[in-house]
Amino acid sequence: MKKFGNKGFTLIELLAVVGIMTIFTGFAILNINKQSEQLSLAELDNVARSVYLSSQSELLSAKNMGTLSKVNEKAVDAIQETAQGKTKPNQVQAITKADAIELGIITDSLIDSVTGGGDFIIEYHPVSGSVYGVFFAHDALEYDENQDAFTKRDKNSRKNHAPMVGYYGSGLIVEGSGTVGTLDKPQIEIVNEEKLSVQFTTNQTAEFSGAYIEFIATVVGENGGRVKVAEGVQPPHVSTTVRLDSLDPLEKQFKTIVGDTIHPGENIVLEVEASYTVGGKTYTSKETSKEFNSLFADKSGDMVDIACGRHLQNLDTLTSGNTENKTKNVNQIQDIDFGEGSPWNEAYLDQTFTSIENSMMRSYQGNDKNISDIKIIEDSSRGMFTRLDDVTIEQLNIIDPTLKSESSASVGILAGEATGAIVDNVRIYAKSADTAKAIEFTATARNGSVGGFIGQVTSSLITNSSLSLGEMNANGKKVGTFVGAISGGTTVENCYSAVDDLTTTSAGGFFVASGTKADQIKNCYTVGNLIHGNPTKGFTGFVKSAGVGSAPKVTNSYTAVTYEGTDENKIDAFVDAAGVKTAGDTNAYLDMEQGTPQGDQVAKLSYKQLVQWEKLSGIKVGSSTQSTAYGPVNPSAYPFDVHPMFTGASVPNHHYGSWPEQTNPTDNDFEIIVDNGEELTFDIVIPNDILVPNPDDETMSTS
Repeated sequence: MKKFGNKGFTLIELLAVVGIMTIFTGFAILNINKQSEQLSLAELDNVARSVYLSSQSELLSAKNMGTLSKVNEKAVDAIQETAQGKTKPNQVQAITKADAIELGIITDSLIDSVTGGGDFIIEYHPVSGSVYGVFFAHDALEYDENQDAFTKRDKNSRKNHAPMVGYYGSGLIVEGSGTVGTLDKPQIEIVNEEKLSVQFTTNQTAEFSGAYIEFIATVVGENGGRVKVAEGVQPPHVSTTVRLDSLDPLEKQFKTIVGDTIHPGENIVLEVEASYTVGGKTYTSKETSKEFNSLFADKSGDMVDIACGRHLQNLDTLTSGNTENKTKNVNQIQDIDFGEGSPWNEAYLDQTFTSIENSMMRSYQGNDKNISDIKIIEDSSRGMFTRLDDVTIEQLNIIDPTLKSESSASVGILAGEATGAIVDNVRIYAKSADTAKAIEFTATARNGSVGGFIGQVTSSLITNSSLSLGEMNANGKKVGTFVGAISGGTTVENCYSAVDDLTTTSAGGFFVASGTKADQIKNCYTVGNLIHGNPTKGFTGFVKSAGVGSAPKVTNSYTAVTYEGTDENKIDAFVDAAGVKTAGDTNAYLDMEQGTPQGDQVAKLSYKQLVQWEKLSGIKVGSSTQSTAYGPVNPSAYPFDVHPMFTGASVPNHHYGSWPEQTNPTDNDFEIIVDNGEELTFDIVIPNDILVPNPDDETMSTS
């Protein structure tokens, strides 16, 4: 058999293999390095693109709002090369990262999430606000005209620069060149919220090198008025935002933008015309937006819809410039929130609300929607509305309002004054025990009246409405927790007020009357604590000022209040003496052993008697079981149960104030006496002042 020996590689063969492997490894390393560089450059380019898109929107907005000059003050001449290789000084400006942050062109969140602490340079046009290009690097950039990375802007120049530089933009300021295509119609988006903005994007169907698109944006009113609101250039696929209405003092309102050409409050459309030039040929396109309203959510005829704080504020004719008859009927279609974290707060921070003056409005339909955390705190404020003249307002909840005023005229949360108004199912209340203590009501009406609900009411009808707050501090000629003063044949029915503490110089618990015998208060009650009022009336005050036989008629109503810091001789438990005879004979007050007795026509009742009186009198508000009759002055939980009178309305939680804390829980209870004899006997002592109905006249009597 033939044997084979062990045969290995010769030295020459091994060296050849190693050499070949080394060559291949070198190629691989070079390829990996090249791919790594390309990947790193692509990442830098992507960051530059993010900065580009963000800054483009902000700079164009600055241009349209007239604040671009502030940016130009910080800028320097850009290093900019045209297609012919010639620089055009002052046609392009550049701004650094530090200045961009200071001016708000770039947000901190973008810097943290995208740039990761790198450096960037923004090149833009100082007239149009269009961004031409953005450079980005992880390390500090020196913007040097002798560096190819900033002049040529090609990949090799930027890759070889130290540090490596990312870039996004055209870098050219002359007409474009490239494949001839068409220009798509601009895409238009309308944002009608706390700020009215339109955003449009122009697109090409093919890629172009440096072919910036010129645009003109024009607002057209329903009566044919035309106002150019923006003009400039933008790269393809980049959106331009134009603000058309804002309440920010640093931005413009619609009335300022359009002048006398278009009436504020008109329905409008936006026309955007776009064009670009390539290869010596100009391409154009045009688009018209859908119709939208310049001040409100919508308008049809003389009806306007409101859905946010700006819409509500624009009802004020002085604020909005709406002097045409375009707000006759108002329809609230969404809840409106002014609180922390709300769209209003994000748009305007702590900007307060200005009282609405609008003589054109005839109706306000709230649709059971809410207005929350509204802050009416200007010195001249008189309420959410200055006055309601011949206006019907209904189905509205005003939650956690703040009112601070130093007015010379009447003041109230809903309105300072109301004449010929109809108010139905309007509820003003604190949504929780915490907010009841936190919200502020401080009002002075030097020559008028203060009411928690409305200050002065004349010849009006208020029904099924209420006020429930923690504290009121008020000074005026007349002060009441619900209405300051009524006159001229006003009727208030099925209403209540609940204020834990009213601090004032003089007060009526529910209202103060300056009125006539034509004024009527029916089925109403008030609860709470009156502090320092001299004089103070448990339900209504100053009836005697109307003269003998002229006092308003109060029927089927009661008061359950306490008094603090008031001269006992200046407290009338229900109404001042001159008004007792004409105040009606079906009224009552909770006996807190304070103040002047009110005679036979106003019943002085204990807790148990008032509970029974409510049931037997047929009063429609304030059922003791619903209004926590035995609770403390400051209840531990809001809201209280829904009262039966409101079950027909879609009110999920209605708020009630409580009666004062019961001072003698055994008052008028049955007594049970047990003798010690062989037999167990009971003596039942029934107080002789329990009220029972009188079947003949359906009024109350005692037995």
